[in-house]
This record gives sequence, structure tokens and C-alpha cells, in this order.
Amino acid sequence: MSSVSRDLFDLSVPMVVGQLAFASMSFIDTLLLGHLGVEAIAGGGLGSVVYQFCYVVGIGVLIATANLIAFAKGEAKTEAIQEALLSGVVVVLLLFVSFGVLIWFSPGILLAMDQPEAVVAISERYLSVVVWALLPGFAFILIRSLILGIGNPALILPISVLATIQSATF
Repeated sequence: MSSVSRDLFDLSVPMVVGQLAFASMSFIDTLLLGHLGVEAIAGGGLGSVVYQFCYVVGIGVLIATANLIAFAKGEAKTEAIQEALLSGVVVVLLLFVSFGVLIWFSPGILLAMDQPEAVVAISERYLSVVVWALLPGFAFILIRSLILGIGNPALILPISVLATIQSATF
């Protein structure tokens, strides 16, 4: 295997395993909700879709920080790395507030989209809890962007795997 191929493999494997760990958490949530009945799985699924929309959009915004940090590292500009990270912190807070407001108003939006009231009520309960996961989730993505930007994604892998194991045992 060539040096470039080996570097690409070393860089990508932790990222792929981390993404699989993230996806498996949703699968585990679905399995757990399935034990509570059809309305619970429908409400949880609806709430999960709203949450995942916010989280994935937030990831899309925050992942740009990794590129900024990588460019700054390549140019050996420590101050630019710090500026990118500080900007990321501000973006994390703005995303949390923005999506928190969206989640707050989501029951009305879901009802306007003709979702059943019982399902919306369950999704509202679900969202009132998971909305607080956005802030640490976005902070984790920012830290992950820092680690990816400096070129050491293997540091994130143990955290992703432990989070998956923890969600399965909760």
C-alpha cells in the first residue's frame, strides 16, 4: 500500500467508525421505543426527525471549522486556529438558540402539517428532553472539527464508541 493510501486509510477509518457509531444510536433508540407501542414509536420517530434535522444542519455548519483549522495548521498560524475555534464557539451558541426556538415551536408546526395530536404530544415530550442535547452535541462536533483540523481523528473514535455503548445500556 502506498504512503498516500495508508495515510488516507488511517484518516478515514476512525471517521467511518465514528459515523457508524452515531447511526447506531438512532437504531438503538428505535428499538427501545418499539417496546412502548405504536404511538410511542411514531411520536419518538417524529421528534427524532425534528431533532436530527437540527443536528445535521448544525453539523454541516460546524464542519467548516475543521477546514479553517486545517488551513491554519498547514500555514502554521496558531492565532488563526484560535480564531476559528472561537468563531466555532459563537456559532455553537447561535445554533443552539436558533434550533432551540425551532424545536420549541415544532408542535404547532407539526400540527399544522396534519400530524395526529397524540403523536405530536409524544414528540413534544421527547423534544423537550433532547433539545438540551443540542448544546453538548454541537460542542462535540466543534471539538471533533478541531481534532480533524489538526489531523488526528483517531482521538474521537473512543468517545464515539463509548457514547454508542452508553446509549445501548441506558
